[in-house]
Amino acid sequence: ISMGGRGNPSARTTDAMKGMLEAWLAVHPEYEAAGPERMMSYNGPSVRGRRRFFEVEMQVRLVTAAKPATTDNSAAGSEDGKKLTPPKKW
Repeated sequence: ISMGGRGNPSARTTDAMKGMLEAWLAVHPEYEAAGPERMMSYNGPSVRGRRRFFEVEMQVRLVTAAKPATTDNSAAGSEDGKKLTPPKKW
């Protein structure tokens, strides 16, 4: 799974994106992390700061025996209509 962003990636931004990916995993117990997250950037030297694109990716794998779903979805999204939304300003 992955999440993309614009601008120069900072630790605060990438940590927030990692948290959102972990929140997605929390409400999808059929998947688990399959390694550390990584940050990728796709820009040449001529791309200015706020036009840069980067992505935080987390490898996942299907769990053979699904873990029970959590009942507290207040911090995460869920499949019943709530969606994960990024903060208004990174």
